[in-house]
Amino acid sequence: METCNHQSSFTLEALNLLDCNERCRNFLAARAPKLKWALMTLERLSEECKTMTDRNDVYFDISRLRPFLKNLSTNLLLEIDCVSLLTKAKYAFFRKRLITILKDSMFQDYVSFLKCQLDKCTSVEEVESWLRKFVKVCQNILRSLHISAEDVQQYKFMAELLDFCYNVDIQDSHLVISLVRIIVDWYIIDSADSRHVRQPFYKEGFLRYILHHSINVRFDLISYCSKHPRTLWEYSRNFSVLNAAAFGNVDRTLILLQHGLEIFTAKDIEKCGHGFPKLPQVIPAKHLLILQMMCSMRCVNLFILNVSQSANMGLCSVTQDQKTCFELLWRAIPDPYVKFEEIAASIFKEYHFLVQHSVMNNMRYENNRKYLCLYEICFKDMATGPKEPRTLKHLCRCTIRKSLKQAWKLPFGLSLLGLPKILKDYLNLEYD
Repeated sequence: METCNHQSSFTLEALNLLDCNERCRNFLAARAPKLKWALMTLERLSEECKTMTDRNDVYFDISRLRPFLKNLSTNLLLEIDCVSLLTKAKYAFFRKRLITILKDSMFQDYVSFLKCQLDKCTSVEEVESWLRKFVKVCQNILRSLHISAEDVQQYKFMAELLDFCYNVDIQDSHLVISLVRIIVDWYIIDSADSRHVRQPFYKEGFLRYILHHSINVRFDLISYCSKHPRTLWEYSRNFSVLNAAAFGNVDRTLILLQHGLEIFTAKDIEKCGHGFPKLPQVIPAKHLLILQMMCSMRCVNLFILNVSQSANMGLCSVTQDQKTCFELLWRAIPDPYVKFEEIAASIFKEYHFLVQHSVMNNMRYENNRKYLCLYEICFKDMATGPKEPRTLKHLCRCTIRKSLKQAWKLPFGLSLLGLPKILKDYLNLEYD
């Protein structure tokens, strides 16, 4: 009796133990002999599924699995009197997880198999053929977006697969973007664990390579990445114009702008707002853009200086590269420069609006004022003086680029206009 009571005290958390399969099998066999037969049949079915798997296009017959599961539940009902509620709960959990476990195991097997096949490929066409099959496998064997530590090796393989595509110069845009979507979709449950995941190092031309293929298939890369902020693929942050400008990466900022990527996405506006979704945003989007840029630049500089924000509230400077990046942004924006007084008025208007709705957020108000002062000090030519419209030449550039962007022709469509090089470079944001 003591042994029985000890065994019946197993909890669902015990299923996570390394020896849980053996312990549960022994426990269930003692309580329900027919259930033992069902579990043995379950193991044989798993082996049979692996045997039946087509290695060239992994997909097994789910229709054979479902009738078996129905019969399995019938076997359990015959012994309903001798099976405890805890046993039935474990059984239900195991039955629900069966297909997922089988698919995960088969996916791991196929990843190992694909590595060997790619090493044997002698032509680009052969590589593309195997990668198309791999994409089909990922579509057939749906996986959980949240990955555990055991699945990190699979993520590393998939992230390095894009680098492999770049090195062998895969030109199938649909194939490349399909792999990008798969990798961006990979999450990790604990964000702290991402620090221990080795990220692949991509070469300098990799950014242009991905942007080129995203334009070919009309894939909104920046919007897709902004909807997956917890993606494990850290390289996805390189597609953010704000990120490039905040770090003062002039080359990356220019490349992203030339390819027509959105500077300030709807997700960015939502993130930079007051945080109350049922209340309208008071500060205009262009004002939020400037405040967010000042905030990001300041945070980056504090991080580089290894100074906490509370220890240095008076940091009011940006690097020359950050200034250059911020000026590059306005080459792609047709709006006039936003003045200090305009932003100050919108900040106060938002504060007063929130107070009217019983929301006291003094910290947001003070931070916005601080970022506004940084804007006035570091970008005095833009922030002060009379408000004037942009030049006609600049407005023409923005109009042409907008038309090409809507047709997904940036920046390659500029070469089709038949313009002199000096005008082509101007339209391509090379100079102002």
